[in-house]
Amino acid sequence: MFSDYLDLILYHMRSYPGFSVQDLYKLLFQAVLGPEHLLSNAAAAQMRLEQEWASQPAESGEPLFEPVSLDGRLVRLNIRPFKASGADRQTLWLAFYSASRCCGEKQAFIATWRRSLAWIAQGSIALSAKAAYDFDEIQKRAEYPAGRHSQAYRRLHRPAYRLVRLDERGHILL
Repeated sequence: MFSDYLDLILYHMRSYPGFSVQDLYKLLFQAVLGPEHLLSNAAAAQMRLEQEWASQPAESGEPLFEPVSLDGRLVRLNIRPFKASGADRQTLWLAFYSASRCCGEKQAFIATWRRSLAWIAQGSIALSAKAAYDFDEIQKRAEYPAGRHSQAYRRLHRPAYRLVRLDERGHILL
């Protein structure tokens, strides 16, 4: 689907106005490490999903899936169109939980993140190099934790999704 992480990043930047360094970090964290970090406490993760599910209307005006991995099989499954399709919360939970069992290595994420900083410095990614390096310093001191979407991204796009995996035919893996 994507030839490299630069292609993936540029796809998301075209798709989401307001995409910032913080959103780039989150995208790459998810692309390499998947959702495992969200399931350190499965009961709390399930409760957060129940709350988010209840707070989101069933709407079909956005894509059901957004690719976050190079092969396009790890995706953000958007809750609003998933609800609009008649699907249920338990199916989403099972798919999300299943996706958490496949994850990458932290060092691979750090290497990918640093490669993106070089792309920014070279001008291949139209984001502020100063903002990127300042953000990197903060993340490095915290040992590169999971991130959140930027406030602008949250305001513009109202992200409500869970990471899931698709099989080779594009069906959700449970």
